[in-house]
Formats: sequence, C-alpha cells, structure tokens
Amino acid sequence: MKEDKNWYVVDNKTESKFLLDETSLSVKLKDTFPREALDKVCEALGIKIKRENMLGIIDLKLAESSNIFDVFNHLKNSAMFEWIDITD
Repeated sequence: MKEDKNWYVVDNKTESKFLLDETSLSVKLKDTFPREALDKVCEALGIKIKRENMLGIIDLKLAESSNIFDVFNHLKNSAMFEWIDITD
C-alpha cells in the first residue's frame, strides 16, 4: 500500500504496516541459469549484489533512482529466477 509517498507491506492478520525498502530485492536463480547471467543483468540495471548465502539466496541493492516495481517486473520477465522477493 502506498501512503504519503512511501510504500508499505501490510500484515493481513495484524494489519501492521512495515515500510518497504525500495532499494532491496532478494532472488534465487534457477539452476539452469549461470551466475554470470545474473551479473550481466545487474550490471545493465545498475544493481549491486549485497550478499549471497549458501542456499543461493541473493540480496540485491537497487540504485536509488530505480523503480523497484519496474526492476521486479524486468527480473520476473527474464525467467531466470525461481522466485523474487521484495524485502521490507
């Protein structure tokens, strides 16, 4: 939900609101895509890789000028990922 120019994630059970970090996404590459493919996409979009864990979950830092929803859709349409999560 958007309120006062900020996006929030709302917990449906408690109705608690959490400010969305509009510069952060987490992704998991499909096994069929090499890490180099992600590196190329990140370079093209100005995305930095913050960290990666042993389960293959990769935290991304978007450029401040990026629109998180545009980047999300671009990554989704690439079909490279098992999942993409907008983190809060």
